[in-house]
Amino acid sequence: MLTAILEDLGKFIIKDTPEPPAPGSSEVQIRVERIGICGSDISAYYGRHPYIHCPIILGHEFSGTIEKLGADASGLAIGDRCTIVPHLKCGVCPACQAGRYNQCGELRVLGAQADGAFTELINVPAEMVVNVPDSVSMEQAAMVEPGAVGYHAARRADPKPHETVVIFGAGPIGMFTMQSVKALGAEKVISVDKDTDRLALASSLGVDGTIDLLQETLDAGLDRLVGGAANVDVFIDCVGFSGDALNNIIRVARRGIRVVVAGVLESTCNVPLLPDFVEHELTMIGSTMYVKQDFADVLELMAQGKIRIDGIITHHWKLSDVKELYKMIDARSEKFFKIVLSVE
Repeated sequence: MLTAILEDLGKFIIKDTPEPPAPGSSEVQIRVERIGICGSDISAYYGRHPYIHCPIILGHEFSGTIEKLGADASGLAIGDRCTIVPHLKCGVCPACQAGRYNQCGELRVLGAQADGAFTELINVPAEMVVNVPDSVSMEQAAMVEPGAVGYHAARRADPKPHETVVIFGAGPIGMFTMQSVKALGAEKVISVDKDTDRLALASSLGVDGTIDLLQETLDAGLDRLVGGAANVDVFIDCVGFSGDALNNIIRVARRGIRVVVAGVLESTCNVPLLPDFVEHELTMIGSTMYVKQDFADVLELMAQGKIRIDGIITHHWKLSDVKELYKMIDARSEKFFKIVLSVE
C-alpha cells in the first residue's frame, strides 16, 4: 500500500509498504480517504516540533471507512464512514478513567508519537472511532479534528449569551474557535489578526467584527467595535508562540475576566505583563486538544451548518504527490490556508 514517510528533516519518501496486520480485538482497520495538513505536520518537516521525531508517518486529521473489525469492536460496521480521535491512551490513569484522554500523562498521538494516516490503511482503537452522518462529507470529516481543538477551547471559555468574546488568531484553529463560540451562544465575537485575507474569511463565516493589527491598534479596534476593552468578557489566545498575543490581552483585559490560552506557547515565550494577571485577578484557562465528545459535537454542528468549512480548504493534493506539495510549502509559492490530501 502507498505510504508517505517523513524519513528525515525535509525528506519524504513514498513507498509501497505491507498492509497492517488484522486489527486487534479492540481495534478497527480504517481505509483512509482524506487527510488534513496541520501546522504541526509542517513544523515536523522542518524539525521544529518538539514531540515529533523522524522517521514518522504523519497525519492526525483524517477520515475514512472501516475496512475490518476486531472481535470486540462493538457498535461499528464494515463500511461505516468515520473520523478518528487520534489518541493512544494509557487507559488506567484517573484522566483516562474519566474520559479526559487529553490529560493522560502517557498519551501518544497518531502522526506525532506514533505513525499516522499518511497511508492507505491504519489500525486504530475502536473506541476512538466516531461515525460520520450522511449529511457530512468526508472532506468535512477530515476537518473535525482541528474543529474539535477550536470547539474544546470554546467550551473551556464557557461563553454566556450576553457576553462578548475576542479571539486572537484567525488561522484554522482560530476560525473553528470563532464558529464554536458563536454556536455556543456568545452575543458578539470578534477576530483579531494581522492577515487581511484571514479576517475576510472570518467575516464570511459569520464573525461579528474584525481587528486588523496592521491597520489599527487593539485598543482602537475594541473602541470601534464594542466601546472599549472594558466591554469584553472573554479573550481566547489561539496564537501562542512568543507570547505577544497573550501579553497584549493581559494589557487590555478588565479585571476579573476569563482568558483562555489555546495556542501553543514556546518554551522561551516572553509575557512581561504576567504579574498583572495576578494583580487583576484574571482567570487563566488552558485548553489542549479535545475529548471524544468534542468530535461528536463538532459533527453535529457541521450537520446543522453552524460550523462550516467554506473557504477554509484552499488546496487539494494527492497523497502520492506529497513531496511536491511540501516543495510548494517550502517555497511559499502559493498562499494556502488549509490543505487536504486524498488517498487514491
